[in-house]
Amino acid sequence: MPIYQEHWWPAHDRTNREWIAAVRPLIDRHGAALNQAIARAFNVTTPDNPVWVDVSGRAGPAGAYETGPVTHVIVSSVDPGYRIYRAIEMLFHERSHV
Repeated sequence: MPIYQEHWWPAHDRTNREWIAAVRPLIDRHGAALNQAIARAFNVTTPDNPVWVDVSGRAGPAGAYETGPVTHVIVSSVDPGYRIYRAIEMLFHERSHV
């Protein structure tokens, strides 16, 4: 852990925070409508519990995944396929699995 913290963590943390800063305004702007669309599409009610999201340098071979039963999405901050609107699509895609 000390080696990782010294050599890798500062860059990973910066990349993760930059990703969050870019995606958060999109979630604020479109999140409620996406939640409603998912609920309609699957004929379910939106759960009351929050969706936990961890942003990481690596998130499995696909770049993102979710775990349940409590919805927890893990998404890569370095995967070029998950930038801007593709990032929000992946977050809600993974969320819809649960």
